[in-house]
Amino acid sequence: KVIQETPKFYLMDTGLAHYLKKYKFTNFKGSDAGKAFEHYVFLELMAHKLLNDLEHTINFWRTQDGIYEVDFILKNGQVAIECKMSTPITRRDLKGLLLFGKEHGAKLHVVTLEPRKRIMREDSQEIIIWPIEDFLNALWSGNFLA
Repeated sequence: KVIQETPKFYLMDTGLAHYLKKYKFTNFKGSDAGKAFEHYVFLELMAHKLLNDLEHTINFWRTQDGIYEVDFILKNGQVAIECKMSTPITRRDLKGLLLFGKEHGAKLHVVTLEPRKRIMREDSQEIIIWPIEDFLNALWSGNFLA
């Protein structure tokens, strides 16, 4: 079963989010940096959606037990995106993404800080690993969701 009752919240001003959590610049590392990276990707996805007047929703997915999740689900489950700051991306980084792909047949993507775009194959599924710059170029040029 999929949890549908608990939404994620993103503030449009990351500075406000950091202020409310009382972050100091020197403390910005680890999971906090990962959350900010995910937030940045969310803001780009939302800006792209709104500026291009696209109808798709931006959701996230989590298993009922809360063990696995995927950061962004687009186009009614056709596209799944996970954001990871760790490099290199390995199979252990992909558990939720692979589970979602297996259940829904989605195109699987990871946005990361890796230097080069590459394709991984796991459990007969293809996962595209995107450096953040390449992902943003593909998104804004209209080639990502095409």
